[in-house]
Amino acid sequence: MGKCKSMMMILLVRHHSDGRASTSLQKFYPRLLELLNQLKDKDGVIPLLTTKQQDEMKARTIQVKPSDDRRRAAVLVLLCSVHDEPSILLTKRAAHLTNHAAEMAFVGGHYDDESDRSLMDTALREAHEELLPNPQLFSPSFRACVQILGECTPLPSLRGIPVTPVIAMLERPDLTLPLKDYFPGDPSEVDTVLAVSIRDLIQKETTHQLPDNPFRLVDAPVYPTPHGDVWGLTAYILRPLLRRIFRPTFAPEESSSTSV
Repeated sequence: MGKCKSMMMILLVRHHSDGRASTSLQKFYPRLLELLNQLKDKDGVIPLLTTKQQDEMKARTIQVKPSDDRRRAAVLVLLCSVHDEPSILLTKRAAHLTNHAAEMAFVGGHYDDESDRSLMDTALREAHEELLPNPQLFSPSFRACVQILGECTPLPSLRGIPVTPVIAMLERPDLTLPLKDYFPGDPSEVDTVLAVSIRDLIQKETTHQLPDNPFRLVDAPVYPTPHGDVWGLTAYILRPLLRRIFRPTFAPEESSSTSV
């Protein structure tokens, strides 16, 4: 059985070995690129908040983050195609972790001065470490299959650490096998790797009331999934991306009167 499965994976790799092989996401690429270019500021960064919201968040972050804390972090917002359905890759974090145990999250982590030249490098390195992509199913490599689309303005974590979302697209392959075949995940960090339909995220968005918090936020977005709710910073990153970019690109018929 193991030999048969290995042979099937080799055949799949050969099928996708042509650098121009792509997923159904490619048909959305022109519209996606157009929207991203419209939103980028003069520095080529995609703002997640309005200027007023950014100023308010910065002012509150100063009250939370110690002045000697120079850490920064990045997460990878990876678009992928699952049986031709535009989706976003997420993880459910391992239950034994000290921080954010069993929470739904993007792959990502802190910038490493020794290995990272940019926050894009951080996001890609962390993705590889957490997802453990199967080299037999990504030709010529996982990194070669990922196209970076842009960086967003950072949002602060609860500790005030700026977290930069990096938007990317998995150009190939279309994910038709069980997701664990592509991304076994590092059990020391990840319980489950999952892909959530963009359409489902848009349709199921809800909110919940927040207790007192350093950022004085009253309510927060929540996105239910079969593996648990997406909330916290991950949901705060998702909401403007879904409303301003992913909904008009992948599901324009899902109209909404809500603002970012």
